[in-house]
Amino acid sequence: MRPQSVEFRTVILSLAILGLPACVAGPVLAADSDAKPVVGWIEDVFVHPGDLLFRAKLDTGADVSSLHAVEIEELDKKGERWVRFILMDGGGKKVPVERKVVRDITITRHRGREEKRVVVLLGICLGTLYKTVEVNLVDRTGLKYPMLVGRSFMADAVLIDPSRELTARPHCEDAPER
Repeated sequence: MRPQSVEFRTVILSLAILGLPACVAGPVLAADSDAKPVVGWIEDVFVHPGDLLFRAKLDTGADVSSLHAVEIEELDKKGERWVRFILMDGGGKKVPVERKVVRDITITRHRGREEKRVVVLLGICLGTLYKTVEVNLVDRTGLKYPMLVGRSFMADAVLIDPSRELTARPHCEDAPER
């Protein structure tokens, strides 16, 4: 039995003893912690291809994940839009990558300034969870976290505890070969 289950039962039992309805428990009842891992607001993730490790902020305000990339160059391959870019982890490992462009998105920045970005499919590994999701590419030089993991990756998969950091070492069994 997981600790969350014991805490949950203790809360419900305490409410019953006091004669209070279980709905008073509010968020405790809403959190399905038995089905989803609890992770911190900052976590390390592997990105595939390249098997690069990035420190990422889990950003519930962003639908699409965002990744630091440099030398972003659009290509035409047999009439299809592709993009070539360089990924570089914190240790200085550089990996050139080419991916088909899935779509373009417009990000509204501070003070209403809009920025157009290309979106590609990349694999992300957080803890033991691996998903291939849409990721927009942008030069994040000077920003604290090279990656923002958005809701499209996290939805129905994890719960975020904003008081925690670096709780889930990335180790995905179903990630591509390294």
